[in-house]
Amino acid sequence: MTHSISILVKLQLMNTFRINEIRYTKDHKLRGRLVGMLGVYGLLIVMLIAYIVMTVYGLADMQLSEIIPTYLFFIASMLTLFFAFFKSTDYLFNLKAIEWQMPFPIKGRSFIMSRLILFYVSSLLPSLLVLLPGLIAYSVLVSFDIGVLLWSLIGSIVLPILPIVLMSILGASVAGVASRMKHKQLIISLIMLVLVLGILMISLFFSNQSQGLDTSELSQISRSIENQIAGLYPPAIWFSQALRGENVMPFLGYLLVLFIMMALFVALLDRYYFRMISRLSSHGKTHQKKRSALKEKSVLRALVMKEWYHYWSSSIYVLNTLMGPLFMLVLALAIVFMGPDYVDQMLGIQGVSLKAMPFLLGATAAIMPVTVSSISLEGKNIWQLQTLPISRKKIIYSKLLLQLIITLPFYFISEIIILSVSRLTSFNAAMLLIIPLLMVTLSSEIGLIMNLLFPVYNWESETVVVKQSASVFLSLIVNVVLVLVPLFISLAVEQAWRQPVMIGIVLIWLGLILLAYRISCSQRLLSRSGLIG
Repeated sequence: MTHSISILVKLQLMNTFRINEIRYTKDHKLRGRLVGMLGVYGLLIVMLIAYIVMTVYGLADMQLSEIIPTYLFFIASMLTLFFAFFKSTDYLFNLKAIEWQMPFPIKGRSFIMSRLILFYVSSLLPSLLVLLPGLIAYSVLVSFDIGVLLWSLIGSIVLPILPIVLMSILGASVAGVASRMKHKQLIISLIMLVLVLGILMISLFFSNQSQGLDTSELSQISRSIENQIAGLYPPAIWFSQALRGENVMPFLGYLLVLFIMMALFVALLDRYYFRMISRLSSHGKTHQKKRSALKEKSVLRALVMKEWYHYWSSSIYVLNTLMGPLFMLVLALAIVFMGPDYVDQMLGIQGVSLKAMPFLLGATAAIMPVTVSSISLEGKNIWQLQTLPISRKKIIYSKLLLQLIITLPFYFISEIIILSVSRLTSFNAAMLLIIPLLMVTLSSEIGLIMNLLFPVYNWESETVVVKQSASVFLSLIVNVVLVLVPLFISLAVEQAWRQPVMIGIVLIWLGLILLAYRISCSQRLLSRSGLIG
């Protein structure tokens, strides 16, 4: 059984990271794109490690070194919990992957263990990338001790177990409830969005509770942060106590409970997994479709409706792209209920919130546009778009319009909230209205261009194109640059020059929008992407 598990895990890992394509493909352009994508992964990993090390250095410089282990374990746990929340259904209850592997001559237990190991390995990466570099920096800056490195390794290995178990149970529950309903993917998306929004509001509440602390009383701040983390996630405190050599027993007890929990979870999966899969796949098939008269629609409207239904049929697609507009709304609510000073405190720059608010609102909704994987998600059905006797420009229109349809409700609500409570000049109010809209439009075109340049049609899981494709990472980098450069310029100029600079930024963005649209509709790019068969 061990041999079959190792083969399955190796096969799935090589498929996830496209190792065989890099090694054996004869298409040099494809190999270049894949190697470039790995380079982007590497760059993001280096940036994350640099951020963690700088955070540790900052806390140590502020004489808050006592909370570093607690803080790192808590951040790594929340990050792992966040990713496990989105990946649980894809790794354990992905019906397409299960149907693909079920004909293999292997035991069901081997299949279950391979999926769990793959889930664990993917959840281990955030743990290793946050906890190990952070605690190594802590050991170097505060006090070098080989025990710190040993506990860092132990903590990194066991950290993903609790998120995996909790999120697998939650994912199974959500999938089970939704499978009994007609629009199950829509229900899954809405449930997960409500949970994520709840987490965001809770984090804002706890951040607001610490807003009135006197920064001169460093020990009080340290105790307050540890108390808040202890209330949210006690294992972080137990880990910190074990690492500092204060009290090892709570963390050892936690490890014992973890292993018992994991053993029970594996035993339950071994007994009921395929029964659960059978029920999940059978529910929803009994719904009878209501017949209604056919309605004639314009070509563009029909394409937009197709994109709309396709969008809501994928929970991972919805969660990955709707988080931005949700953050826009949360940011607007934070300004209303907590005031601009709270946003200044989060950003670490006094008086920046009102100046940067147009860019911040636009950035939240523009970082991960819907269009960044809309071409790739056509998958093996791309032939349908290739053979439709319609203008390819209308296909481009429909994908860009979907971005606006999804984002505009959050945009209007956020704008109304901020404008109703903020005392802005007419010029600043106009910028608050114009800049976020331009940023969303430009980012959606950038995302579409990137996806046309780097389409992926031979995927087996939507996660590959929604979260792991080259177009996603390249679009993220380009959009971040397009946001940060104008933001820094607008903050750096003197007040007398601010209005002309802001008008210049708006005009440049308008020019970029027109240029990006022409590029996305060019015959060469459409032919490269496969839209022109």
